[in-house]
Amino acid sequence: MNRTGWIVLAVVVAALSTYLLWPEGGPPPMVTLFTGSQPTAFRLRSAGLEQVVADGQVTLAGAVRPVDAGKVGNLFTALRNVQAPAERVQTVQRVSLAAYGQDPAQRAVEAAGMLVTWGRAGADGFVADALTGRIFPTSQAVLENLEKAADRLDQRDLLPEAEQATRIELRYTPADGVGAIDRLALELDRGTWIASSARQRPPFGTRCQILLGLCATLKLDALVAAPGGTGEPLATLRLTLPGRAGPSGAPTAERIATVTVLRDGRAKVDDLPPQAQAPSAMEFWRETLADLNQDRLFDMPVSQQASLGTAEVRRAGKRLFRLEYRGLNEQQMQEKTPWALVWDGGREDAAPNAGENLMRSFDQVLIEQPERLTAPLAPGPEAIEIVLSGRNESGEMARLVIGDGFVASATWRGRPRQVPDILSHPRPDPFLDRRLTIRDPNRVIKLQRVIRDQGAAVGEVYVAADGSGVWRKTWPIAGPADAAAIRRLLQTISAAVASEARLATAEDRAARDAPALTIDLRFAAKPPPKGANDLTDPEETVATDIGFALAPSGPGQWRAVDRDGGLAWTLPEDVVEALRLPVTDRLVLPIPVALVRRLRVQSPDGVWELRRDGETWKAKNDATDQPGTETAVDPVTVRRWLRRVAGITASAHDVQAAPLAPGETHAALTIDLPGAQALPEQVTIRIGRPAAGVVPVSLTTSRQPSHLPIGRLSIAPDDAAALAPARSEFK
Repeated sequence: MNRTGWIVLAVVVAALSTYLLWPEGGPPPMVTLFTGSQPTAFRLRSAGLEQVVADGQVTLAGAVRPVDAGKVGNLFTALRNVQAPAERVQTVQRVSLAAYGQDPAQRAVEAAGMLVTWGRAGADGFVADALTGRIFPTSQAVLENLEKAADRLDQRDLLPEAEQATRIELRYTPADGVGAIDRLALELDRGTWIASSARQRPPFGTRCQILLGLCATLKLDALVAAPGGTGEPLATLRLTLPGRAGPSGAPTAERIATVTVLRDGRAKVDDLPPQAQAPSAMEFWRETLADLNQDRLFDMPVSQQASLGTAEVRRAGKRLFRLEYRGLNEQQMQEKTPWALVWDGGREDAAPNAGENLMRSFDQVLIEQPERLTAPLAPGPEAIEIVLSGRNESGEMARLVIGDGFVASATWRGRPRQVPDILSHPRPDPFLDRRLTIRDPNRVIKLQRVIRDQGAAVGEVYVAADGSGVWRKTWPIAGPADAAAIRRLLQTISAAVASEARLATAEDRAARDAPALTIDLRFAAKPPPKGANDLTDPEETVATDIGFALAPSGPGQWRAVDRDGGLAWTLPEDVVEALRLPVTDRLVLPIPVALVRRLRVQSPDGVWELRRDGETWKAKNDATDQPGTETAVDPVTVRRWLRRVAGITASAHDVQAAPLAPGETHAALTIDLPGAQALPEQVTIRIGRPAAGVVPVSLTTSRQPSHLPIGRLSIAPDDAAALAPARSEFK
């Protein structure tokens, strides 16, 4: 017998066994409450609200709204799921329904030949066919599902078809009157949004898409007007929309929808109640509306950012530099950026978002006295010209010409009102990658560091054993090294982001020749390509050496210069301090403290946190501080404390011991980091209670595999106190 035969035999045996072993009489027959077809007109009463559904619309709280067919389907599916054994279904007089928690005036679905109610009597739930008096006992899960389905049946989205509008009439009246728009009529003309009331203005396509997208987000969350507010309009928009499907399914004629955005933070559609808007949404409304008063030289949709292939920058007809998209796949982009910056005699990695940033800067070019061109404008002898081209030889996307007193695209020109510096003074520096390296720090097999500004130069060389994760010091005296501390240093280099990257200047090259600190890394070779489809970069199939020379460049700043002298970066001082930390000690907290973004302290005194905000730090007490009431603290105090905890070493380390359990934990410190290759990481150090003159601690991390010391470490009581400071220490 083949496999199919055996399967058929097993099914037959199972069926006969069920028949023979079931108690006499077989399974009890089940009765279903509702078996009819879904009515097209009905009433729903639930949660103090009556809804009347008919002709694809629902009337509720005086508003007539399109019905949500999915919600109606869920309601009647919930009714069909009400079943009970026939022996448990009772029939009672209608006057007795109340004893089972039934109140048709409060909870009911009513249609022609149908009246279903539901409720609770004590701990029991019941659903009733009120016309016949049948009572169905039901489980809490079935009853809760019915109650959930008996919610509002209207479409919450007020203008789901807003982005299909063909015309917008707008009036914008800010409170201060600045940038007011008395009347602006915009219409869709052959796929392009133009100002029909001012045809001499450039197109509004992208801004209209954003505006209509905002309209599409409006929802009818509240059936009554949100309280408060003056009701004064910030803007009024009349949208011409395609007709909705009528009862027969055929679309109705075009309709007009009026959107009113109020200065008090609410918005409404037509005569429906005003709805409260989030502060961030209102700010976006204001920015979008005010922007319609500007004339933009370019109107490029956001979607075009994904199709940019090259950007060539010229001055007086001579190429200055060029951005090139390299078309890397996801695997290659782990250690390379998708953009290359090319100029005569040089080629470097550009920032991963270099192309997108350039295109966004095109959108920020504002003009006055716009004039339509019938033919592309020839650049003058000293003009700047930037040409964007698509990928895969798809042709020119946009052209910007900046001349004496004018700017122009291929189709428009005008007097410059605003031109970003990245365009008006083009140079390679703003497009360079601000990271020192994006290679995986786990590939480093050799580290050489020389500290030169603390008396006689002190050099160190550390080498990683192949694949074991063990590091050893090989020069000037052979000895052990703390692998976790070395990983911390490498992670600092990998995660550091400079405030500025640039082609090295004469000052940078001078600093390279007389540095305060040098760091050299050797990255192991990747395995050679195995075939034509292997994605490994050939340049990475041999060991790669990179090095940096660092020197102070100003208060709180250092310059880092690659050892070849081609690139330079500006780094904050705390990053350089992390690069100076010892790597031979048994460090308790081997993390790059210079990159700490947030930390949270839990102790018997309470819970509080510190958060980096740019160059400042802010503190907040979880128990007493309200949201938005963070207080600024002295950044010098924070940096001093971070340096203190970064230098804590352990007197003993038991790798076999289990981490501290919650019951053994006296305090804890949680730290948020960007992590290696910008992946977020959260590190928690649990602090135990003193015993025999030491305090046990253990570490956990969200990153796997972990690079932190495992087991338990023993530290001095003073060091343990430093790991969980009181908020009062930070002023």
